[in-house]
Amino acid sequence: MKRTALILAFAIAAAAIGWAKEYTYSVDWHWGFVDIHAGDVTISIDADENGINGAVAGQSVPIRGDVMSITDTIDADLTLDRAEINYIDGVYSRHPKNEWSDNYRNIHGQGRLDASDETMEAVNITAMLPGFFYYAQQMDFDQMQEGDQISVPLAGDGEDGRMLITYHGTEESDYGQAYSLTLIFDIGDAAQYPISCLVSTADRSPLTFSTTLRIGEVQMALL
Repeated sequence: MKRTALILAFAIAAAAIGWAKEYTYSVDWHWGFVDIHAGDVTISIDADENGINGAVAGQSVPIRGDVMSITDTIDADLTLDRAEINYIDGVYSRHPKNEWSDNYRNIHGQGRLDASDETMEAVNITAMLPGFFYYAQQMDFDQMQEGDQISVPLAGDGEDGRMLITYHGTEESDYGQAYSLTLIFDIGDAAQYPISCLVSTADRSPLTFSTTLRIGEVQMALL
């Protein structure tokens, strides 16, 4: 039976506040019979007692001489009972490798790049993802039962919603023992895309992410 828990019930009392970490993931993309390595993405987190500053930077493999890049930034006040997004942006761009151009589109509809709604939907989700890294460090998953669900009120960019984290127990992964979770950003269009993820039981590093979007199935694995 699923229990929706107050997030404070699973706080780690001795959790350290004040840390900076960087994680790099390999990204694979699947669509029908197409199965390719799309590129790599780096997620940087700078956290303190007030919340986080997070950044996502990713670049595709070259396609006809150009690369596709994602550059996300987020500033959020995060506590164990509320997530308040102060600033968020996600930028999708196409440009020659090792060069920059103004051929971009951001999640606020600015820019001249003709990017599809489906693509920008994915960029919006990656922009919110750094917030989860904070909670992965703070939650005491060992005190949870399979099916327990943590609900964090989420506010930002003119919308209110919630971040839902469902606990599925532990499993053995390619990285060792891991917590199995489902993450949903229940705000706007992102609400329809559950994200499966594994988090290391040893150091709380998010190890893998997997979700199916309108652009196809996307998988991220820690390098």
